[in-house]
Amino acid sequence: MLERIPITCVIAALGTCLMLAGPLVGCSSGPKADATSDPAPVQAGDRPGMLTAPGIRASAASAPPDFWISLTVAGPSRAGGLAATPRAMRPARYVMEADRQLRSSVGLGASESTFPPALRRLSDEQVGRLWRIVEDGGLMGPNHPSRAKGMIVFDTLPQKTMYVLNISAHGERRQLLIDGEDPAAPGRGTARALADTLAELSWLDQPPAPADGATGIPEPR
Repeated sequence: MLERIPITCVIAALGTCLMLAGPLVGCSSGPKADATSDPAPVQAGDRPGMLTAPGIRASAASAPPDFWISLTVAGPSRAGGLAATPRAMRPARYVMEADRQLRSSVGLGASESTFPPALRRLSDEQVGRLWRIVEDGGLMGPNHPSRAKGMIVFDTLPQKTMYVLNISAHGERRQLLIDGEDPAAPGRGTARALADTLAELSWLDQPPAPADGATGIPEPR
């Protein structure tokens, strides 16, 4: 007659066998990862805040959460119209809000009072591009020589390209008025880079290159 074995003994015996056999779940025939080695680099832009290399956060996620920018490009009517004008110099109004919504309108008469229609929502990488231009150009510096105060209003169209910038980041706000055609104007290159990037993000194309022997408006540098 078979002797009945208590169930607790069976469970204890199974546990002992599993401990002796070692872990089985997740095993494979391939080499095991070294727990002390660095993780493989991740390409920037895969996901917000991911690492591009061990300990280095992706620059696309470096824009402050309260970062927003508005840019008014004011200037005269030029030969050939808007289509023949480099996009960084086309009269326009761009607003990127803190929620990354980009608003854009292009045409003569753009001013600080213009509130453009919503166009698109920017990605982390696109916002990061704008922030890096601002940061690298020092536009948030407290003593930038192009800082301006009060509402900037042009009674008539300027006879050259002028940039009006309003930027907010890290709880601070800056307003700048920059001459877009004077090579010695502080911040000129940065303002042009912002205007060109915002125009690109608004899906505006550059004008075709002028034919041989023709003259055109030089590209911003």
